[in-house]
Amino acid sequence: MRLFSIPDVRKKHSSKTNQKLKLKTPSLLLTALATAFVAQSAMADVFINEIHYDNSGGDTGEAIEVAGDANTDLTGWSIVLYNGNNQQSYNTVNLTGSIPNQQDGFGTLDFAISGIQNGAPDGIALVDASNNLIQFLSYEGSFTAIGGVADGVTSEDIGVSEPGSTLIGDSLQLGGTGSVYADFSWEAASANTFASINTNQTFGGGGPQVDAAPTVISSTPSNNSGVNALDTNIDISFSEAVDLADGWYAIDCNISGSHTAVVADGPQHYSLNPDTDFDFNEICTVTITASLVTDVDADDPPDAMESDYVFSFSTEVDSPIRINEVDADTAGSDTLEFIELYDGGVGNTPLDGLVVVLYNGSDSQSYNSAFDLDGYSTNAEGYFLLGNELVSPTPSIIINNNGIQNGADAVAIHVGDATDYENDTPVSALGLIDAIVYDTNDSNVAGLIDVLTPNQPQKNEDDNDDKDSHSNARVPDGGDALDTGSYIAQLPTPLASNVTEAEIFEIQGAGMSSPFAGAYVRTLGNVVTALDTNAFFMQTPESRSDLDENTSDGIYVFTGSAPTVVVGDMVDVEGQVIEYFGFTEYSRPLVTITSGGHALPAMVTFDANTPSPIQPQMENEVERFEGMIITFDGIASAATGRFGDTAVVAGDTRAFREPGIEYPGETGLPVWDGNPEIFEVDPNALSSDNPTIFAGQSVSATGPLGFSFGDYQVWPTELTLGEQPDLLVKVRDRADAEMTVGSLNMFRLFGDMNETAVRLSKISRFVVNIMDSPDVLAVSEVGTLAVLESLALEITLLNPDVQYTAHLQEGNDVGGIDVGFLTRSHIEVDDVTQFGLDTVFDFDGSMLNDRPPLLFKGRNTANGSNFPIQVLVVHNRSLSRVDTSERVRLKRLTQAQFVANLVQDIQEENPEVNLVVTGDFNAYQFSDSYVDVIGQIKGTSVEADNLLWEQSPVSPELTNQVDSLPAEEQYSFIFRGSSQVLDHALTTSNLERMITGFGFSRGNSDVPASFVNDDADELRSSDHDGVVLFIKMDSDNDTIFDDADQCAATSIPETTPAKGLKPNYYALLDGDTTFDSIDSPYSREKRDFTIEDTAGCSCEQIAEKRGAGNVPAGALKHGCSLGLMKKWIRHVKYDEPFNG
Repeated sequence: MRLFSIPDVRKKHSSKTNQKLKLKTPSLLLTALATAFVAQSAMADVFINEIHYDNSGGDTGEAIEVAGDANTDLTGWSIVLYNGNNQQSYNTVNLTGSIPNQQDGFGTLDFAISGIQNGAPDGIALVDASNNLIQFLSYEGSFTAIGGVADGVTSEDIGVSEPGSTLIGDSLQLGGTGSVYADFSWEAASANTFASINTNQTFGGGGPQVDAAPTVISSTPSNNSGVNALDTNIDISFSEAVDLADGWYAIDCNISGSHTAVVADGPQHYSLNPDTDFDFNEICTVTITASLVTDVDADDPPDAMESDYVFSFSTEVDSPIRINEVDADTAGSDTLEFIELYDGGVGNTPLDGLVVVLYNGSDSQSYNSAFDLDGYSTNAEGYFLLGNELVSPTPSIIINNNGIQNGADAVAIHVGDATDYENDTPVSALGLIDAIVYDTNDSNVAGLIDVLTPNQPQKNEDDNDDKDSHSNARVPDGGDALDTGSYIAQLPTPLASNVTEAEIFEIQGAGMSSPFAGAYVRTLGNVVTALDTNAFFMQTPESRSDLDENTSDGIYVFTGSAPTVVVGDMVDVEGQVIEYFGFTEYSRPLVTITSGGHALPAMVTFDANTPSPIQPQMENEVERFEGMIITFDGIASAATGRFGDTAVVAGDTRAFREPGIEYPGETGLPVWDGNPEIFEVDPNALSSDNPTIFAGQSVSATGPLGFSFGDYQVWPTELTLGEQPDLLVKVRDRADAEMTVGSLNMFRLFGDMNETAVRLSKISRFVVNIMDSPDVLAVSEVGTLAVLESLALEITLLNPDVQYTAHLQEGNDVGGIDVGFLTRSHIEVDDVTQFGLDTVFDFDGSMLNDRPPLLFKGRNTANGSNFPIQVLVVHNRSLSRVDTSERVRLKRLTQAQFVANLVQDIQEENPEVNLVVTGDFNAYQFSDSYVDVIGQIKGTSVEADNLLWEQSPVSPELTNQVDSLPAEEQYSFIFRGSSQVLDHALTTSNLERMITGFGFSRGNSDVPASFVNDDADELRSSDHDGVVLFIKMDSDNDTIFDDADQCAATSIPETTPAKGLKPNYYALLDGDTTFDSIDSPYSREKRDFTIEDTAGCSCEQIAEKRGAGNVPAGALKHGCSLGLMKKWIRHVKYDEPFNG
C-alpha cells in the first residue's frame, strides 16, 4: 500500500483559464483613497528609512529600518511584505520598541527580516497600531495590492534598487534634511547604517546626533508567547551595536531551572542556544541586565541600557488535545453553538488541568468566564463537546445560548484553571495548547493572531457562504497544534469525525451541485479511469454502483502536480469536495493506492437520444454523467474554438438555429429548444495533442466527461477524426449577361493591426478566388476607407483584371467598424448615400444607427449593358443580450423599422427598382420571437410571433434569397455549435425574375478561429461566409436579358404609331410585352407577337433597324406591318438579311 499527500495548487483546467481578481472597493472610491493615501504617506512622521533585500551570493543581513519622532512606541505596528507578482502579502512582521532620540528629537529602529523578496517588483507596507496604512513603498516597479491592509492601493516605487551584485553590508537609504518622509529622497546602495542615522541624512534643525542608550527592540520567542519548541533558540535584537559583559542574560524556567547558552552573532542581533533543551509545559523568563549592555560609540563614554529587559514564554504542552471544530454562528439566536475537542483518536484521554478560554477580538481579553476541564475526559472515539443545551448529542459542558461570539474572536485551550482566565484577562499564549481565531466576514484581529496563532490564517465560518449552517472544522481530524490552515467551513459534526465517508454517487448527488460541496469526504475503493497532468478521474466499480441514472459514478480528483496513480489503480481518496466553477471535484486530497490492474467500468454512450435533443430536458441531463467515461461517434457542429474545444453532436447531422426564443422561452411565443444535444470535446484537456477540427468533420472519442467554462466536455483518452472536409467552396462562374452582388463581413479589418498584411492577403484571395470578384461587394466590419482602399489594391495586385473602387463613410460604432462597398471598374457609380447618421434612439437619447445603412446607386456597363442596380448595405445591432435587455430588443426593432422605411421610400420612388438589401443583419431568416428583424424589413413580420412588433411599411414584400437554399445550406455563421444565417440578400419584386442564383462562399464559418491569421490559404478569412447573388441583367427592363436583347433601351409602351394602329399592324401600346394589333375581317392570316419574339425590340426599334431610307412610311404612322414583323423575326432567329 502506498500513501501520499497532495498539495492544493489550483488547477487551470486548460490554457484558457482567465480569472479576474476583483477589488472590494469601487473604482472611484479607490481613486479617492489612493489620492488621500499618497498625501498622507508624504507627510508621515514615522516612515521607512532604510531597506536591504538583495546582495551577491546568499542574501544576508536583510532588514528594514523605520524612522520618526523619538519615543514613538511601535508596539502594535507592523511591516507587511507584498509580492508584486500576485499582488498579495506574503509576510507580516510585528514591531516592538520605542524610537530613540538620535538627533533633534528624531531617531531610527531597524528590524531584521529574513526572506525579503528580491523585487521586479515587491512592496513594503508600514501599518500603525490601529491597522492604518501609513506607507506602501515598492522597489523595482510599482503595483496595486490585492487584499490585506493595502488592498487597492498602488505602491510608490522608491526609484532605486539592489541588484544581485550589491555588496554584502550595503543598503538603500533616505538622504536629505528634514523631519517627515517628503523631506528626504532615496539614494543608491551604500554601506548600511542600521541602528543609526543614515550617512547623508540630517534630522530636524541639524543639531548634534544624540547618543541614546541602547534598548532591546525585539525578542524571539516574544513576550507571553506559547507553544515554543523545546529546542528553541532565543534571539535578542538591540537598537544598535552593543558590547556585552559576562552575565548579561539569565534564563530561568519553572521546571528545568536555569540555563546557560552559547552566544552567537552580534554586535546588534544575538542568538542564544541553550545548553540543554527546555521541558514540556514550562514557563521561562529571560532577563537582560541593563548595566551589562553598553553601546560601542567612540565619541563619548559607553552608555548602558537604562533598565533591565524581561520577557517570558512558555514551551509546547505535551498534550494530544486539539480544538477540532467550532460553530460560533448558527441560525436564529445562536442556540446550537459548540466547541469540539479531539485527542487524535486515542480515546478516554483525561482533560484534568486544562481550561478552554474564549477571547474577545475587540479588546483581546477573555470573556464569558473560562471552562475548567478537570474531571472530564474524551469519549471512546476521542471527542469531547462543550456547547448549548440544544446541541445534539448533548454537550458535557453547557455554554449559555449565544455565549460564543460570532467573530472576529478566538477559542483557546490552555494548561491552567478558570481562575487564571477570569473575564477581561489579556490574551496570553502561556500554557497554550491550541487555538483558533475565527470570524464571519470580519477583518483580521492582529491582537489575537499575533499572540495565539502567529502567521496563521483567521478562519471565516462563512467561507462557503453558509455561516448559519456551517462550522469551522479541522480536516483531517486533529492535526498540528495552532495550524489553522487545516480548518474548512462545512456542515457541523458535533462529537463525530469531521471526515464523512461516502460513495461517489452520493458525493455527486442528483442535483446540479454536490450535497457535500465544501465538506471533507472520504471515499474508498474506486478505479482510476483517466489521467490529467495534475489530476485524475476515478469511478465507482460497477458492482457498487447505485444504478441510479440521475447520479454519476465518476469524479475528478485535482492533485496539483503529476499524479502517481495509473489507470486501473484502486484508490481511497480523502479530501475536500468543492464545486470549481460548477465542476464537482476533490481538492487537497490524500490518496491511497490499494491495488492495481483493475478493469474499467462500462462506458456511457452518447447517441441520438443521449443527451436528449428534446426540451424540456431534465436539469441534470448531462450533469448526471459528470466524471464518467463517455464514448460517442458524431460530427463537429462547429470548428475548434480559440480555446481548443469543439462543439459536437452524436450522429451525422449538424445542429441549426431554429425559430423562436431559446428554451424555456416566453409564454405565448415560439420556443427554440436551444439544441440541447450539443456538447463539447476538448482534445488537449488531458494531453498536449491539440488537433484542429472543422465543422462537419466526423469525430469519435472516448474519455471522461469534464466541465469547463460552463460547458460539458468529453476529455478524450482516445480520439479519431475523419478526413478534413474540402471547405473552400467557390461560387459558380457567371453566365453571359450575369452580374453578381456580394456581401462579406470582414471580421474587424483595421489598418493598424500587427496582422493587417496577412488579413488583407487572405481576404483578397477569398474575394477573388472564392467569391469570384463580385461586381458590387458590400462590406461590413471595416475600420476605415484607407484600409478598404488597401484591400482594393491588394486585389488588383492579385488579379490585375479586377479593379475595385472603395466607398466607405464613418458611422457611430464605438469600436470603429463601418460598412462600405467595393465596386468594379465597369460599375458606373451614380451615388453613394449614408442614411441615419444623426438619428436619435428615443429610448435613451443615444445614436440609433451604430453603423448607418449605406445606399449605392449605379449601373453595370459591362459588355454594352447599362443595367441599373441599387444595393443597400446594413449591419444591424447584434443579438448580444437580446434575451435580457429591453433596450437591445427595442433598438433592434427600431433599426429594422428604419431600414424598412428606407426600403419603402426607394420602392415608392421607383416601383421597378432593382434593389438588393444585404449585409450582416445580425438576424435570422426567421424570427427569434423577440423581434423579427428580417420580417420587418421584408414586410412579412407576424405580430403574434414576436414580443415586439410594428406594422412594416414595406409593400410589395421583399424576397429573402436565403429561403431558396436547401435547409442544410442555410448558414453563414456558427454560434455555440448552432449553424445560422446572419448574412442575407433581400430583393425587390422587379428584380425577382432576374435572380439566377444565390449561395454562400464557404471556407470561413466552418474553419477553426486559429486560421484567421494564417496566410497559407483563404481559410477563415473571416468568421462569416460570403454572400453572392447572381442577377441576369435586363438593362431596359423589357423582360429580355441583355445577352439576347437586340435593342437597348426599349420603352414599353412605345410612342409609335403616330396616327393609330391599322389592321394587321403591330406596336407595344398598353404596357405589357405582347404586341397590340387590330384584327381585319379580310385578313387570311392572324398572328400574335411578343417582345420575346422580337428579341427585345419594339416596333419603332424594328423600323429603326430597317435603316435610313428603308423604313416603310406606315411603320411610324400605323405600326409595323405583318410582313415587317415576320421579316424581323426571321432575321433574329435565322439571321436572314433585314436591312435594305
